[in-house]
Amino acid sequence: MPSVEKLISEEFLPLNRQTGQKIRSKKDPTDPVVILRRFLSEEGLQIIQNEARDLMIAHGRRIEEEVEGTDRSISIVATRIIEAAQGDIQRLFSSPDLQAFLSGLSGRTLHPNAASKEGAVILQHQRLGDEHGLHEEKGFSQALNVMVHAPHAADPGGRVKYK
Repeated sequence: MPSVEKLISEEFLPLNRQTGQKIRSKKDPTDPVVILRRFLSEEGLQIIQNEARDLMIAHGRRIEEEVEGTDRSISIVATRIIEAAQGDIQRLFSSPDLQAFLSGLSGRTLHPNAASKEGAVILQHQRLGDEHGLHEEKGFSQALNVMVHAPHAADPGGRVKYK
């Protein structure tokens, strides 16, 4: 599998367990959320944004329903589509280097959840009022969310709630 290092900012390289441990040693141990600002390099961000946009245009589907007790009003590209595309998003999320980095960051050895049908997914909030309700995934002890565009104060109703 080709290296994913071109996607990652220099400050997070080499992408390995030791780099993850170094970041963990500097964070508040009581906070379960770690925000890695500019984790993707400028080139990596452009690559991931373009691929996500292209997959959303070609394969995105709209969900407006309650799922597991939370409202979902979003457009989504499913894991199976991302896996079939074999692009940089799939390469990043299936990278052994990323898994080692996240293991170092969490302080325990992480493994992909082979029993789950959900791996990398692309979610896009497109309309006023879109949401992906705060919830815990069954069978997952850890999650990595890569936000390629965060809402800002001028976005009507745009917000990210992670706690």
